[in-house]
Amino acid sequence: MTAQVKREIPSYICLAILLVITFVPLVGMVLLSFKTNAEIHTNFWGLPRDWNWHHYTLAISRSYIYIMNSIVVCTAATAGILLLSSLSGYVFARHEFPFKNTIFMALIALLMLPAVLTLVPLFLLVRDLGLLNTRWALLLPYMAGGQIFGIFLFRAFVAEIPRDLFDAARLDGANEIQVYSNIVIPLSLPVLATVAITSMFGLYNDFIWPLVVINDPAKQMFSVAVTELANDATVDMGVTLATYTVGCIPLLILIAFGMKYFVRGVTSGALKA
Repeated sequence: MTAQVKREIPSYICLAILLVITFVPLVGMVLLSFKTNAEIHTNFWGLPRDWNWHHYTLAISRSYIYIMNSIVVCTAATAGILLLSSLSGYVFARHEFPFKNTIFMALIALLMLPAVLTLVPLFLLVRDLGLLNTRWALLLPYMAGGQIFGIFLFRAFVAEIPRDLFDAARLDGANEIQVYSNIVIPLSLPVLATVAITSMFGLYNDFIWPLVVINDPAKQMFSVAVTELANDATVDMGVTLATYTVGCIPLLILIAFGMKYFVRGVTSGALKA
């Protein structure tokens, strides 16, 4: 065993421990989702005696509409966040206007403001606009609040792109929209993936805001609906855990297809101030 391998052994051990801590709860949730209430209490750590696949049939029938609501709202809000934050980040990085740094620092300061402090004022604003119990009550606040972190990333990333690229494009007659669409967006794919994944995860798991502004069950988000299902004493615990498992699938798909670009965005300096 070489000296380099010996030095890496503690790192491998730490990674193995973190891997176990991460996956044991997930595997346990999946196994428990096949069990009845009686078997969960009597055989918690063992494999299911009977694999109750009908739990997933019930879970899908109960949660399908809520999962689709979350996917539609989160996808639309994330698209808006990407558009607004990339445009704003490009402007802050490559254009000069009065009080640019002051405005940018004011935006960044909003990241340090706890969201709970804006809950009541934001609710009153949405109520006065007549948007309660509509998808706009979710989309507009999500896009407005979610773009701040994206602006920070895009400004830092676009500032690292050589200015010669922008100057050459303008000499060739490109306007601002063409510069943005042909230079900024193609080069910023890792940052787009980083912002998209973090935004989707945050919005999909958001609980407080949908609970406050949405009363119609047909428009409710998955995070709220599954919590109400978990509090229903008449529903088997295995069905509830199967619902949680089904609800994780969209996020797992997102990670499967986007993690390569997410890691590239993190390692290419997208998080550099």
